[in-house]
Amino acid sequence: MPKCLTQAQIEEYREEGCVFPIRIMSETEAAEFRGRLEAFERRTGGPLKGDMRHKSHLLFAWLAELVRCSSILDAVEDLHGPDLLCWTTNFFIKEAADPAFVSWHQDSTYWGLSTPDVVTAWVAITEATAANGAMEYIPGSHKLDQIPHRDTFAKHNLLTRGQEVMVEVDHSQRRSSRYVPARCHCTTCASFTARRTTRRTTGASAVDEDLEGLPEAAYREVCASLG
Repeated sequence: MPKCLTQAQIEEYREEGCVFPIRIMSETEAAEFRGRLEAFERRTGGPLKGDMRHKSHLLFAWLAELVRCSSILDAVEDLHGPDLLCWTTNFFIKEAADPAFVSWHQDSTYWGLSTPDVVTAWVAITEATAANGAMEYIPGSHKLDQIPHRDTFAKHNLLTRGQEVMVEVDHSQRRSSRYVPARCHCTTCASFTARRTTRRTTGASAVDEDLEGLPEAAYREVCASLG
């Protein structure tokens, strides 16, 4: 019996490589997490940058608390079983009117893991729309196995090497993961994507609101990866 997801949601994940939105916390809880991030940024004089955006649950106790959130873990358990390990966390933060983007890519390209039993939980604590660069993905692309990538080192690409797929992406097939703002509604939402799902985020355009994905946390089933 699934703990969080419906059978239809589990099948959607298996077929499309992504399922969303999943409600995981209250408005008050989401505001507290965002407040802790912004308090740190105020103390340090600016947005979180560089290495502090990666494996951030090892730096911030409150983020370590979030990756242990039972509603997130229950959803991941429905997909990969109860023996879970948090492989990494990443912040993808776009400031207002920021040209930053994430190119079309597969996480499996640069994680260096031996098996694909990984799911990424993308948690938004602000509104995510087409205007401010919500995540897009290609349904079913996780079934294509590994796609060749190239490093572009593009200036505004949030990926470390500007990695992008070396194939022509059919944009007519893309879907957007859009979320309501946690601060205005009673819940915040997450999407769950397979490791080989092809996805991206676009630039934030000329909007006045920041977009913060907190965090992008991938959980790995330990037994399968060690087998």
